[in-house]
Amino acid sequence: MDQLAGLSVNELKGNKVAITMVMHYYKQLNDENVALKNERNTLSTYVSGYRQKKSDSRIGAILMAISNVLLGFAINFLTAEPSNNRIGGGLLLCGLLMVVAGLYLTLRNEDQ
Repeated sequence: MDQLAGLSVNELKGNKVAITMVMHYYKQLNDENVALKNERNTLSTYVSGYRQKKSDSRIGAILMAISNVLLGFAINFLTAEPSNNRIGGGLLLCGLLMVVAGLYLTLRNEDQ
C-alpha cells in the first residue's frame, strides 16, 4: 500500500492539507461502509422472508395434493353403499380441512 487517497507517506508528513484530505477520504469510506452494512441487513431480512414464504408454499402444495386424494376417496365412499357414509364424511372433512390449511399457508401475507 504505497498511497492512501492518492497521497504517498512522504506527502503526508507535516502536510496539514494532505492529512485533512486523507481524513475526509477515511470518513467517506466509513460512511459507505455503514450504508453497505445497513443494506446488507435489509437484504438478509428479505431473504429470510422469501425462504419462509417458499417453505410455506411447498407445505401448502403438499397439503393440497393430499387433500385431492382424500376428497377423491371421500366421494368414492359417499357414492358407494350407505354403510360407508361415515368413512366418506370423515375423509371429506379431512380433505376440506387440508384444502383450507393449504390455501392459508400459500396465500397468507406476512406483513410484519
